[in-house]
Amino acid sequence: TLPAVIVLWTSLWGIVSSYPIPSRTNATLLEKKWETLFSRSYLGITGGKSELNWESDYLQGIKRVRRLYCNVGIGFHLQVLPDGRISGEHNENQY
Repeated sequence: TLPAVIVLWTSLWGIVSSYPIPSRTNATLLEKKWETLFSRSYLGITGGKSELNWESDYLQGIKRVRRLYCNVGIGFHLQVLPDGRISGEHNENQY
């Protein structure tokens, strides 16, 4: 019966050791999910980290314009103001 116990033990050990051990906390996984969501929605890429340098992200000498639109109700053109507040207007403007 000792060989049977050894075979059973090694089989169980092989099954258990094949499962990945979570090395991250839930907060880290949540941050990764948010980062992926943000990069897909804001950057339009597949979810990897962006290699862009936001201080020098120019397209033919002109800073890229990113516009946000909320289609809830009658719709709002959203703006992120320099102080970090978010504002919305019904009519689109150049800012």
